[in-house]
Amino acid sequence: MSYSVTVNSVTYNVPLPGNASVLELALASIDAWRIGSLDVDVIRRIHRPDDCPPAFLPLLAWEYSVDEWDPAWTVAVKRNAIKQSLAVHRHKGTAYAVETAIQALDLGAVVEEWFEYGGTAYRFRLTIDLGQTEEWTGKRANSLARVGLRTKNVRSRLETIRVRRLTKNQGPFIGGFMRSSTAVRIAPIVPREMRARPYVYVAAFVHSKQAIRLQPSE
Repeated sequence: MSYSVTVNSVTYNVPLPGNASVLELALASIDAWRIGSLDVDVIRRIHRPDDCPPAFLPLLAWEYSVDEWDPAWTVAVKRNAIKQSLAVHRHKGTAYAVETAIQALDLGAVVEEWFEYGGTAYRFRLTIDLGQTEEWTGKRANSLARVGLRTKNVRSRLETIRVRRLTKNQGPFIGGFMRSSTAVRIAPIVPREMRARPYVYVAAFVHSKQAIRLQPSE
């Protein structure tokens, strides 16, 4: 004999003897409720980056061999990193793989190879443009360097990471001032490379003073 138990609009037939007690009927209802509340479809969704529950994304990232992972990332960044992992591993050792991995993590850098900027052979650099108020941290720099080093080929060498910030105002203005009674050589410290539009002003000023006493000849 069986009893029908409805859980979440789904009816389950629970086989029980005809002389089942009230306790047995209650336990059968609880078991049916437990089975009916299980999300059995998660077994299929857990292998799809777009449908995988957020709690299981680290396991899916391990399955897809994601090289760089940070629990602090947003869910969207985590899903994108997993989806792009196959393309990164398929083209690993190329500039395309480096850029794909960087873009998947929303780091926003561009890969420039040595022949594109006249650098030393088999070297490359990463250039990132920051917005007006976009923050640049050491954690972000380390993530960018790790991604570049893990996806590049063995021969190439990461030469530098260039960080540029685009501003709406003119400048920057760089100046120096020194006052001395002796002759000195001014060598103001100027950044190695700085670009801004429309102009960059670099200035230095030296003020020198010398006292001469004139006496009539005897």
